[in-house]
Amino acid sequence: MFTAIIVILLALSFSTMSVMIFTAGRRSADSLLASQSTSEILEPAISTTAYNLVAAARRLIRYISIRLLVALRAFAALGLEELGEVGEKFDPSLHEALGQDATDEEIKDDTITSVLEKGWRVGDTIIRPAKVKVAHFA
Repeated sequence: MFTAIIVILLALSFSTMSVMIFTAGRRSADSLLASQSTSEILEPAISTTAYNLVAAARRLIRYISIRLLVALRAFAALGLEELGEVGEKFDPSLHEALGQDATDEEIKDDTITSVLEKGWRVGDTIIRPAKVKVAHFA
């Protein structure tokens, strides 16, 4: 899909360039090409294409983030909860420890230091435990 957007934007940019060439008043396309360098002719098309690509990317990111927020709200309405946060106490019934990190503080022993994969639950049912790294006091 993104490739199709690029192709369309390039086609629009080159059509803009051809309109500039063929609507140059009394000068023919040959005299216009002879009087201007290639970079002077292509610069407006290239800058327009770059601007259009950035604008399309921004719209796509905005669309995806809105859809993601809508999906997360729908999941929350169904009771789906995320499991595993950094600093939370490790609970083997909710978390799956995939590694350990050393800590110098006893108070941080058995706390989650990083979440490798989020876990999910609905009510009391664990759909997937969170995969985490746990601090270990030596």
